[in-house]
Amino acid sequence: MAVAHAAEVEAGTGLGDVVAQARGGVPIRLDPGAPEYNRMDGVPDRTRVEYLTLGERSTESVLSGNTDRLSEAGVDMLVRLVEEPTLPVLMDASREFAERANLLTPEVESVVADVQAEGGEAAMAMLGETVFALGTGLTDAGYDAETCQTHPAGARLE
Repeated sequence: MAVAHAAEVEAGTGLGDVVAQARGGVPIRLDPGAPEYNRMDGVPDRTRVEYLTLGERSTESVLSGNTDRLSEAGVDMLVRLVEEPTLPVLMDASREFAERANLLTPEVESVVADVQAEGGEAAMAMLGETVFALGTGLTDAGYDAETCQTHPAGARLE
């Protein structure tokens, strides 16, 4: 796992996706860094997740700029989620993070609003032009979404 994490950092594609995927469930990363230095918590729930990709956004370009706003919003939302690790708090904190960090595009914002108008929960996936929703939120809002499910054992191939 340490090799996969190093490759992720070297490529500029993220700072913890590998660690989170290996944990399973709905992970909460408490510390940055390689697996041997990382601490994780999680939301103790299993759920269906739908996602809709609207285009591409370079993680590297977002992370190579000024990240002060990202860091401040991230710490605030992480504290909130750790204090109450539930799916509704995760979704609300995710939406607030994207807004405060100024990451939302009009397209993403519109899809999230459509899901909420149908009574669903949706937010922007970090860091991309992708919206994710719990349950059937995107489908209920009329989108042709891809589907996956959180798994307590982490990422695996079937």
